[in-house]
Amino acid sequence: MEVNIKKAAETFLSFYLACLFWLIATCVWYLYCLWEIFYRLLHLAFKKFPHYVMIFIGCLFSCFRCKRKAKRKNQNSYSMPEQYRKQGIPNYGSTCYLNSIIQILSSTNEFASSIKNCFGLSDIFDDLRSPNHDFEPKIQNFLLKLSKEHEMVILVQFSLGKQNDCKELYNILIETLAKENSDAENFFKIVKYQKIICSMNHNQEKPETSYFLLYPKSANSSLGSYLKDLKDKADEFNENNPLFCEKCNCLRATTIKIVSLELPQILAVYLPGKPFKSIKSVESINFEGKYYELYGVICYFEHKYSSHYIACTLDEDGKWREYNDAFATEKCPDMKNAYMLFYRVKSK
Repeated sequence: MEVNIKKAAETFLSFYLACLFWLIATCVWYLYCLWEIFYRLLHLAFKKFPHYVMIFIGCLFSCFRCKRKAKRKNQNSYSMPEQYRKQGIPNYGSTCYLNSIIQILSSTNEFASSIKNCFGLSDIFDDLRSPNHDFEPKIQNFLLKLSKEHEMVILVQFSLGKQNDCKELYNILIETLAKENSDAENFFKIVKYQKIICSMNHNQEKPETSYFLLYPKSANSSLGSYLKDLKDKADEFNENNPLFCEKCNCLRATTIKIVSLELPQILAVYLPGKPFKSIKSVESINFEGKYYELYGVICYFEHKYSSHYIACTLDEDGKWREYNDAFATEKCPDMKNAYMLFYRVKSK
């Protein structure tokens, strides 16, 4: 009895293996036939339509590469939780220029931590990440405190309900903060060491301080190259446009040459009507061993009867975020309308 069961099991196993082998052989045969058909069709198509076949193959490879990149990006991407992100600031009557400057400066971490007691700015910065916020009284308080340090000019010029210039507010703000806190000035201070030579060959060396760099529309080189070329730049003032010489005590034709340029930790660049095709062309600068990365952009939109400012900053997770007054969304800056660029020294 046991011998019969053993023989039956062996017979069944042999039959099962034979069927499995036949199935595998059939699948291999069908796959070979399909490959042969595909190969012959591809060969025929390549002979008659070689151009279209190459385009088709290129598209297949591109799709495969894109899928791999997307998969890798999803694996490596990190998104900051919404509760830790900054929020927008409502427009209290043409205050988009003020909102944009606040968003940029609040993203300048080193600066933000150094001005805790200056004009109530830190209160506004704290509210940007708080669900319970009331911006209007704090912004009014900020403008009032600022105006007291600037002979009441700011209260008239920069007030709620009146549109104004982002660059002017930024310049006056840093200039005024410098009186309260020298660290605030040092973050943004650009120093040009100039050599002034009059027509009588009298030489003077004077430092010129500013808080933003002008990148003119006429500049044909990249921003990094423009900075390097500044050191060799000479401005000529002839007899029709003379300058006062302290040694001659009169007006003279003068040549002003930049001998050296000292850039700060935070570099602000003003772009008077100079559009860029993409953010990649300006996302980094290398100047005399300092590597700068772009972290903030202010865009300016001019319409027939109005104008508007929008700020974009680079979040800690490496994603750009746009602040259009109260609305905050993930979005890259529109470089065609870039008005001011903000760079910081990238730590190694």
